[in-house]
Amino acid sequence: MNLLINADDFGISDSVNLAIDYCFENNIIQRTSLMVNMDSSDSAVELAKEHGYSDKVGLHLNLIEGVPLSEPIRHTIFCKNGIFNGQALRRQKNRFFLSKQEQTAVVCELRMQIEKYIEYGLTLRHVDSHEHTHTNPSIFRLMFPLLKEYGFLSCRLSRNIPKCEITGVKKIYKYIFNKKVNAFNKKNQCKQWNVTYFGSQKDVDKIAADVRFQKNSIEVEVHPNLGVDGKLKDLFYPIGLEEWIRKYR
Repeated sequence: MNLLINADDFGISDSVNLAIDYCFENNIIQRTSLMVNMDSSDSAVELAKEHGYSDKVGLHLNLIEGVPLSEPIRHTIFCKNGIFNGQALRRQKNRFFLSKQEQTAVVCELRMQIEKYIEYGLTLRHVDSHEHTHTNPSIFRLMFPLLKEYGFLSCRLSRNIPKCEITGVKKIYKYIFNKKVNAFNKKNQCKQWNVTYFGSQKDVDKIAADVRFQKNSIEVEVHPNLGVDGKLKDLFYPIGLEEWIRKYR
């Protein structure tokens, strides 16, 4: 398998920033994506520029945590006391429908995050999102025109491995979503970022022995951090990140 390893949550904290910096230095990851509204966002960009991987930093759109960049969204279901509460898209209805006020506020916030990413001087023009927010229909239909407007080149797929775990209506929606995203990516992006599948480390482990995936490119999300002992770990996977990577290289 050809794995494209992307470290999510760049900018969420200083310890995550240092972990991702270590991963680049040791060739563990090929790309990362930045949360632009967090206290450690500026220091993340400084690290990337200082150590020569700023061209490998995409945008990690965030409607889940931290302080929004815009004012209108602070007065919607996405926030409590002016801070993202992470609850809005846990409601099934909101994954498909938002009020006019909420739509306007989301577009304003997404626009400001995109513009902040561009102001940082980052050039990869790739987008994904915190907790896969962008794959919700109510968010995707607002985000997608902005990607075209601001000249983005690629967007993360919705999780599509292992295939046996994706069934019913979810399977149909993911097929439609990924078909649209794939068409956008193939039209715009460099060949090195073309991927057919997207999933987690656990998803890759489940399909590793399946010969159907051996010649495909797969994007894998990882979440590096430094433990209290200063050693590299992944927030959502029990095996050390370096040990896991060695299994597939």
